[in-house]
Amino acid sequence: MNDLPPDLQARRVVEDELAKLGSERNRIESEAGANIEAVVAAIPDAIEAGIPFDGIARLVGVSRQTLYRWQGGIARLRSGGT
Repeated sequence: MNDLPPDLQARRVVEDELAKLGSERNRIESEAGANIEAVVAAIPDAIEAGIPFDGIARLVGVSRQTLYRWQGGIARLRSGGT
């Protein structure tokens, strides 16, 4: 990299940092997706155990609407929808 002019070296440093940040964002999104799937999978057990939907939302730290949206999104993915 020492053969590059200073402006290209500086650009490369920024590009490398952005690529690293992008990879980290992808990893975090993947982990969040897996977490959402686990939450949705646990909802029937929670309801069977007598935990109301509001209680599930409170325990997970999201709104009821978010839980419903997650359920719908997972259901659409499983059915092959978009």
